[in-house]
Amino acid sequence: MDVPRLLGAAFLLVSAGIATEKYIAVSDVWACLTRDEWEVALGLLEELGDVQPLPLNFWQALATAAEQMRLERSAAWCHWRC
Repeated sequence: MDVPRLLGAAFLLVSAGIATEKYIAVSDVWACLTRDEWEVALGLLEELGDVQPLPLNFWQALATAAEQMRLERSAAWCHWRC
């Protein structure tokens, strides 16, 4: 599976109405995904994952995407969250 599909799969698991304390919302992630800003989208999804409990496959998708982008720190964080 490639990075856009992994991030898209994770994106679909986040409730539309949630936002972080920094006012990062699901719509911000969508904007990044449509502009092919994969690394930014990954970071935003990681932050949204701290707002509410998300299923294991959310963190697995993020971890795999981070590994494919060679973002070792993000991959380790997402694996830890699994």
